[in-house]
Amino acid sequence: MHYIPLLFLCAKVFSFIYHRELALFLHNFRAIVEARRSTKKVHVVFIDKTTMFFLIYFLIDILFLFYCIWLITGDSWEPGCMLLFLSALESYGVQGRIAGAYEVSPQGFIYAKIWFKYLMSAQIMFILLQLFHGNM
Repeated sequence: MHYIPLLFLCAKVFSFIYHRELALFLHNFRAIVEARRSTKKVHVVFIDKTTMFFLIYFLIDILFLFYCIWLITGDSWEPGCMLLFLSALESYGVQGRIAGAYEVSPQGFIYAKIWFKYLMSAQIMFILLQLFHGNM
């Protein structure tokens, strides 16, 4: 049971390394899904290896949310609550346009600054490592 946090730890490392690519992929994927079609033709969507890899990451991210909720309902609620809080704070810093926590690219995309991403990811990874070792 202690190996579940290791999966989410690997996902957080992937998220830290590829956070710009994830934001760009999510923006492009949302534009494809929200595109309004005026014809009644059937459209074929090709999914390459990179797209499948990012979709699997987002599935793991949703499973991380359920894992945090499961931790909250368990014996000790503190690790799950802290993981949820830190994960939400990471995205809120960018979505809420907190001064100094984000940067805007020349294309208009908004990313978390690397120091902010590092701070939030390090705290999340520390808690996941403690859960992996069974110290929490």
